[in-house]
Amino acid sequence: MKFGGTSVEDAAAVERVVGIVRAALEQRPVVVVSAMARVTDALLAAAARAGQDDAAGALADLDAVLARYRDAARRLLPDADRKRYQQTITATRAELAADLARVPRDPAAPDAVAAQGERLSAALVAAALAARAVPAREVDARRCILTDTRPGKAEPLIPETDVATRAALQPLIAAGTVPVLGGYMGATPEGVTTTLGRGGSDYSAALVGAALGAEEIQIWTDVSGVLTADPKVAPAARTITRLSFAEASELAYFGARVLHPKTILPAIRHGIPVRIRNSRAPDDAGTLVTAESEVVPRTVKAIAYKTGVSIVSVTSTRMLGAYGFLRALFEVFERQEAAPGRPNLPASTGAPARVVFSSHLDTVPPYIPAREDKEFLHGRGAYHLHRGRRDAGHAGDRGADLRDDPRHQRVADLARCVAHQHHVRGR
Repeated sequence: MKFGGTSVEDAAAVERVVGIVRAALEQRPVVVVSAMARVTDALLAAAARAGQDDAAGALADLDAVLARYRDAARRLLPDADRKRYQQTITATRAELAADLARVPRDPAAPDAVAAQGERLSAALVAAALAARAVPAREVDARRCILTDTRPGKAEPLIPETDVATRAALQPLIAAGTVPVLGGYMGATPEGVTTTLGRGGSDYSAALVGAALGAEEIQIWTDVSGVLTADPKVAPAARTITRLSFAEASELAYFGARVLHPKTILPAIRHGIPVRIRNSRAPDDAGTLVTAESEVVPRTVKAIAYKTGVSIVSVTSTRMLGAYGFLRALFEVFERQEAAPGRPNLPASTGAPARVVFSSHLDTVPPYIPAREDKEFLHGRGAYHLHRGRRDAGHAGDRGADLRDDPRHQRVADLARCVAHQHHVRGR
C-alpha cells in the first residue's frame, strides 16, 4: 500500500491512512509513504541553493518543512511518542545541515537531502499507527532498495533488492507487524543514499510488492483511479475501471500523472495487479491494472498529454542512406544522461535524414555528464540557437522562454553536441 504526498500531507490525511491500513490488516499490508506534498520540491530547492555555497540559507529554508511534520506529530501522537518524534526531527535537521554543507563537493549529497521527506513521513506514519493499536514498525527503505550510484535517478539492482527486501520485511509480516517504509529512496551496496527520480515512491512500492510476491500493489492518491482525461482540463473526466499493463504504460509515458511510468515494470515481471485508489474516498473501487483489459464500446479509452517538453530536431544530408545514424544520435543522449522520447522518423527515404526527439524536462539532468561535450560547450561552442522563441519546434516548450528553466538550456546544449559531433543541422 503506497500513500502519496497528498495522502500524508497533514495530520488529517495521516488519520485517514491509519483507518485504511487498519481495515486491511487481515491482508498483511506493507506500507510505503511519500514525503508530505511539496516537501521534496523544497528539499531539492534547498540542495540547489546549497550548491551555490549558501548551506546556511538552505537549511533555514527547510525550517518550515520541519515545522509541518512537527505540527502533524503534535496533533497525532501522545506526549511520549511526540517527544520521541521531536528527537527524530532534531536529528534530521542536524543531518540536513551536514548534507547541505557537502553538496558543492559531493554529487551524492543532494540525494541524501531529498530523501529526508520520506524518512520523516515513514517515522510519523509508523508512530501514528502504533499509537492507535496497529502493530507497526518503521523500516529504513535503504535496507531494502539497493541501487547503482547514479545521482538523482538511480536504477535498482533487482536481484539484490529482492533478497534484501525479503530479509528485512518477511519476519515482520510473519509476526503480524505492519512495516512502514519511505518511498523514493534506496542505497548503494556501500550504503550511500540514492533516489529513484521524481515520482519514485510508486516505483518503490512496486519493487517491494514484486520482491514479496504481493497479491496486489495499491497506489493511494487524491483521485479515484486513472481518469479518462486530466480533470483540470476536462472536468467531466470519468474513472477507468480497468486497464491493461500496456495501456497504463502508454498513459504514464504520455503524461498521465497517477502512475510513475516505471511502476508497471515490476508488476509486469511478476504478474501482480496494480490498483489506484483515492485515500480521500476509500470506498471508491478506483482503477485495476492487470495483464488483460476490458473492451470498451468507445474507440478512445483515455487521453493524456505532456507539458514541459523540449524538441530537438536533427537534419542531415550527409547521413542520407547511411547506416548508424540513429545509433549515433542516441549515443549523445546516453552521454548526456537524458532520456529522449520516441523519435519521429522521416516518411520518405528520398528526403534528407531528419529525426525529431522530444525530451521531457524531468528527464534532463541539470549538469553536463560527458567530459568531451562539456569541453566542447565551454571551449569551442559556436552553434547558433534561436533563444526564447515561442515555437514548439524549437528547444523550448510552447509559450515558455528558454531562460525560464535551466533544463531548457540543457536541451539546447544537447542539440549543440549532436550538431557538433555529426556535422548536422539541429535545433
